[in-house]
Amino acid sequence: ADISLGETEITKNVTINGNGHTITGTTEKTFRVFADASFENLTIVNSKANARCIDTREAVEVSITNCTLTTTSKSNNQPITIGGSENGTKLTITDTTISAGVSGYGIISFVESDVEITTSTVEGYGAIYVKDGSDGSEYTITNSTIESTNVHSGETNCFGTIVIEAEDVTINTVNSDIVADAQGDQPQVAISLGSMNGVALNMDKDSSIESNSGYLSGYEEGQTVSVPATVADKLADEGYNIGTATDGVVDVTMTYVTEVNGVKYPSFADALENAQDGDTIKLLADISLGETEITKNVTING
Repeated sequence: ADISLGETEITKNVTINGNGHTITGTTEKTFRVFADASFENLTIVNSKANARCIDTREAVEVSITNCTLTTTSKSNNQPITIGGSENGTKLTITDTTISAGVSGYGIISFVESDVEITTSTVEGYGAIYVKDGSDGSEYTITNSTIESTNVHSGETNCFGTIVIEAEDVTINTVNSDIVADAQGDQPQVAISLGSMNGVALNMDKDSSIESNSGYLSGYEEGQTVSVPATVADKLADEGYNIGTATDGVVDVTMTYVTEVNGVKYPSFADALENAQDGDTIKLLADISLGETEITKNVTING
């Protein structure tokens, strides 16, 4: 039967098979996981503020199969939190839907972790948020959709679908879609690698990026990312400097091509987004550019 459940600690290696039923969380955290655990055929719903469905607290191995994890409040939701103080958490997600709504993060990590997402959907204000402290993490996303929606307004509310704030993080995608939808007045980038050292993005030719406000941001100069050729065309429209396609994949080496107020950017779009009325956007190199709307009072110095 369906049940309601307060905060529950998992301290034994167990499998929880929901048999198609639903657990409704009655406290901020539903499961705090201190031991290896498997969740199968289960729906977990939590509507509390700052809700967490599954919160790992040690270096554990957790598998989530054929589940739905949903948080519904409008306050910092985190259906899956990879936390604690130990590095080395292993998370395997298969045939699962994870939804944080418009005010949370589908998966958020605070420690080094290895995450595999297969035939699943992860969505939220930020779908995957790799926080400071998660250095060395690797995410492998296969046959899945990772998407975000930003309905918010105000200059501090721009975000992204996959956001990296740690070093030496690797994102691999295979036949997967990264989607960003800005519905408010702030941009929502698809992938932000946060200008961190050692961050790698490896997308295969069958993956895609879709966004109505921005595709990539936050790269260090000289960093190379691999994206499908179709995505590279979109980056070229934003003013990125792209390479030649090989077997449907393009290696894009990030070089600074624009500058605003002494700050350099790898694309014209990035410079325009960060420019304020009265600023000058200076070109540092020749670029290709698709249709571009100028909605600010700026000077473009070639």
